[in-house]
Amino acid sequence: MRTTNALLTTAPPTFVAIDFETADYGRDSACALALVRVEAGVIVQRAFHYIRPPRARMVFTYLHGISWEQVAGAPVFAQLWPQLQPLLAGAAFLAAHNASFDRAVMQACCAAAGLLSLLSQITPQFTCEHTHSPSHPHSWRAHFPFDEK
Repeated sequence: MRTTNALLTTAPPTFVAIDFETADYGRDSACALALVRVEAGVIVQRAFHYIRPPRARMVFTYLHGISWEQVAGAPVFAQLWPQLQPLLAGAAFLAAHNASFDRAVMQACCAAAGLLSLLSQITPQFTCEHTHSPSHPHSWRAHFPFDEK
């Protein structure tokens, strides 16, 4: 009896890799966001946005290099949301290096902006990149060559 590996015969799922940077210890203090949308194993869209955090206190500049001067004129999260929705829509999951952090930042920013109901409509589950080794047979990273259009 011949068996077929389902991972090799089905198209890889659409997902979005996501990474937030925060200004301070508050999860609502997103100051930057990077997203990469992958469809059928191909990177189809990349986006980077500075975000004006709710407070001018930039505690983590020493880590990410983002200063208040860079974000002071940027849109607040609520203003950025309409640009994020199409990138997130239809994704099977969101991949993040530290999913618990990025999930908490997304939820806190949406809550502060009054967008939690919209978030629940389009945002899929998060998966943590650093727990998925490419050599692990169930890793999403093992099945994507990341070709670019």
